[in-house]
Amino acid sequence: MLGDLAGRDVPERDNGPHDHPVVTNRMRPVFDPERAPVGSPECPVLLMGRFTVPVNGSDVQLSITGDYPREGRVQIAVNGSGNFTVALRIPSWSRKTRAVVGRKAVSGVEPGTYLNVKRAWTSGDTITIDLDFRVRVEKEPGGSGCIAISRGPQVFALDRRITKAVPGKGTIKSDAKGIVYAKAVPAEQLPEGVRMSLDVPFDVNGRPVMIRFCDYASAG
Repeated sequence: MLGDLAGRDVPERDNGPHDHPVVTNRMRPVFDPERAPVGSPECPVLLMGRFTVPVNGSDVQLSITGDYPREGRVQIAVNGSGNFTVALRIPSWSRKTRAVVGRKAVSGVEPGTYLNVKRAWTSGDTITIDLDFRVRVEKEPGGSGCIAISRGPQVFALDRRITKAVPGKGTIKSDAKGIVYAKAVPAEQLPEGVRMSLDVPFDVNGRPVMIRFCDYASAG
């Protein structure tokens, strides 16, 4: 059994405003009305989910697609024309984010901030955001010795429905930056009630072992 990893509560991160709680799959609204009141020439987008939203004070709409939180790519298509700013919320956990408008990469993308893209938009313009979905080992900030395995906005946990017991003491295999080269399990291989799963590499008594985790919100 991996006693240090089983049966422990996973601490939440100190998230910035509009970042997702790391232990749930619930999605916040795609549009941030607090940042731009009605009539503002700014459209603040929180990037999550599949939605079509109007730009304030115009007939322009933004169509947002993707398979979040399973995948980190979010695509935004502009329907209509106008001069306005699309303010894209970059989550604090996305340490390496790539943003492309049309075919041109956008610089100055910082975690925990809004990326403001101001221009004259026309129908068919696109924005593509690739969020940082590398798997990480994270230490509990209070110094308890507990750890968490996270990917994007989610934390993963052991679950008896999918996790096979392994005798011995295990260590998660990660690089110097805490990046874990885990593999996402295809959705068709998951039991009912489990939304996401990862096969995480461990060293158990000197031998490599892949141990299966599920997203914390699905854990039973």
